Amino acid sequence: MKNRTHISRLLTITFIALAVLLQITLQSGHAASISWTGAVSGNWSDTSKWSPNVVPTASDDVIVSVAGSYTITLDASPTINSLTLGGSGTPTFTASSRVVTVTNSATINTGAIVNLTSSTIAGSGLLTSSGTINLSSSSISAPLANSGTINAYGGSAINGQL
Repeated sequence: MKNRTHISRLLTITFIALAVLLQITLQSGHAASISWTGAVSGNWSDTSKWSPNVVPTASDDVIVSVAGSYTITLDASPTINSLTLGGSGTPTFTASSRVVTVTNSATINTGAIVNLTSSTIAGSGLLTSSGTINLSSSSISAPLANSGTINAYGGSAINGQL
């Protein structure tokens, strides 16, 4: 009988521990804000440029709003939850032969510049731009609200709802 009580307590403790671990795992799946850390140019995949020191993923809200002039070079084809580019300074977002997928909204603020060469911005969320978008053989495949400048060259296309 004493053995059964011990086993029962052990199973209860194990069950509680598993429930706590499951809760922690589920909470870590929520969107996080990932911010570019300084007015320094660099590659998207360089973890030292982000705070916290991770490359943004599909569940993350990306914020690039540090004052100054700098370029973020996309050396990957990321999927992110949302993007805010600019707000202060003149950040430049550059991509060549990449697909940037934004599942929620994207905002390109006044002063911010997006340069796409043979690349695509895709997603179902609204892309709002008051900045400058330069397309060279590239496309925007997302709903677009533009009050900025779009320069399109070499067979570029805007495929989303205007």
